[in-house]
Amino acid sequence: MKPFLQQMIKNGLLFISFIGHSGGRIWGLDPGPPDEMENTNGWLPFIASVSCNVGAFAEPTGMVLAEDFLLADNRGGIGCGFSLVGIPDSW
Repeated sequence: MKPFLQQMIKNGLLFISFIGHSGGRIWGLDPGPPDEMENTNGWLPFIASVSCNVGAFAEPTGMVLAEDFLLADNRGGIGCGFSLVGIPDSW
């Protein structure tokens, strides 16, 4: 699945939506690190993700996936809508 996702992004996929398991800097279905994506042709996708902690910009412990997508040089994504928190295990 990973090579398929990477090829779709490289070919100019304009919208990525992910709903599923994640953890800070990775999705349960991993297309690879945003700074290694090959979408350098000017076609940057908008990314929407409803999954735990990938948009927690205010976390002082480090970067999250949303930041990785938006800060990847000439690749990654053009904008994003990411969830900020997950559901505690105690629920």
